[in-house]
Amino acid sequence: MSTSTALAAFAEHLRGCRRLAGEPSLRELERLTRQAGRPYPRATIDDKLQGRTVPDWGFVAAFVAACHRNAGGTGDLDLAHWRREHVRMLADLARHREERRRPPAEDQGPLAVTVKLHDVGYVITRGPDGPEEVPGSGHRVRLIVEAPSMPAVVLDALRPVVLARREPSGDFNPHLGSLRVRQFDLFLDEPEPRLRRPDGGDDFPFKVSPADPEVFDLVVHTQTGDIEWVLDLDWTCAGRSGVRRIDLGGHPFRTIAH
Repeated sequence: MSTSTALAAFAEHLRGCRRLAGEPSLRELERLTRQAGRPYPRATIDDKLQGRTVPDWGFVAAFVAACHRNAGGTGDLDLAHWRREHVRMLADLARHREERRRPPAEDQGPLAVTVKLHDVGYVITRGPDGPEEVPGSGHRVRLIVEAPSMPAVVLDALRPVVLARREPSGDFNPHLGSLRVRQFDLFLDEPEPRLRRPDGGDDFPFKVSPADPEVFDLVVHTQTGDIEWVLDLDWTCAGRSGVRRIDLGGHPFRTIAH
């Protein structure tokens, strides 16, 4: 599903909610969201209803609650359906962004990358073929990046790419132990995830050469999702540049909240 299609489909869900609530005006929706302590101006509400901008979860919850109150609803409001639809919409948008910037499969660049998982506590969840062990939030992904031949390669950036988001479920089995190298935190719940140095140390770019590899430890976090993701490593070498896609043996990484 393209970005425009995913946004249009979700905007139609929002408009349908408004119709069922008696078609409150934009002015009335603004008033209702303000009364609930989560004010949204008319222009913002109209943008979301027309699918011009991506609604975050705070907007969706406030909008649906405003429609509920306009229709005379009282008591607690079950937003589970809306949460699922919102997660699905974000996953469609992320998948489309990933497809547009996916590097050619044959463009591996002058790099050798070894991937290992460390400090993994698994969440036991149910998949289509039965129980699955999925790495839980807080596990560590180790990348050993080497340049097997001359000249040196500059690593310009390492970019997380979310492929899918789902609601988390399952039982967590923790793992104890740690080992630090060049450490980054990766927060997958952000709309555009990125790497952060927890100690304020050196950040990209880095340089690798045949006698000087780099080892990165990425501590992966999610508090809300069951997320599939990969990494894109931007590199520059001898007048060339490219993107190296990094995954786990041809499959996306997967991390689940617990």
